[in-house]
Amino acid sequence: FTLAGAAATGLVRLSSVALAAGSYGAFLSDVRRQALGMGLSEGIVDAALRQTREPNAKVLKLDRHQPEFTLTWAQYREKVLTSAKIEAGRTAYGTYGNTLAKVTSATGVDQQPIMGIWGLESYYGRITGGFNVVDALATLAFDGRRAAFSAPNC
Repeated sequence: FTLAGAAATGLVRLSSVALAAGSYGAFLSDVRRQALGMGLSEGIVDAALRQTREPNAKVLKLDRHQPEFTLTWAQYREKVLTSAKIEAGRTAYGTYGNTLAKVTSATGVDQQPIMGIWGLESYYGRITGGFNVVDALATLAFDGRRAAFSAPNC
């Protein structure tokens, strides 16, 4: 008899926060199992997963209010795709073109989408944010809206 089973049968009523916290632990356990199954060292996996204990509410809030979802295409293009960012992309490509070619060769992912995402997400590494990467990525993966991207074959 588990807490999840009790909740499912209606014997225990849990708040969505408590339920999410319990499922987050199960999610992290599954991530750990998958990572170890892929050959990552137990020490590295455990050290990484110690960096996240519960979904990061600020990450989720910011994720839901990204400009891509709140602006029209014209507004977004005007605000985000600036000539300065395009020039920064050209510079970054000149610097990292060989590395990008290796990534494309290893993954089959074309360089152009990688450059586009890198530019939009971090201005080619200039904006690194103030979030712990493991915590933020685990939160976003757990959130479910990107579940397909965390599938083993991605």
